[in-house]
Amino acid sequence: MQQLENGGAYFSPLGGWYQNIMLPTLRWKHSLAFNWSRGSWGGTLVQNYSSGYTDMNPNDENHSVRSYSNWNLSAAMSGRRG
Repeated sequence: MQQLENGGAYFSPLGGWYQNIMLPTLRWKHSLAFNWSRGSWGGTLVQNYSSGYTDMNPNDENHSVRSYSNWNLSAAMSGRRG
């Protein structure tokens, strides 16, 4: 909870924009990774998740950004040079 002035109202910046910081304050964010290997092959799958928030705009309109995930998949092969 945040109070901007003495005796003023309290509010939570979670899920919106924090005063004087140009980034949203997310309620939840995580990265989840799964690694796999078998013989000379391996792979990684990563999920990055960010919860939704109310976007800041100069017209004081409510613009909601929904929760989103991005996924990264990589593969690798180890071998011998010779």
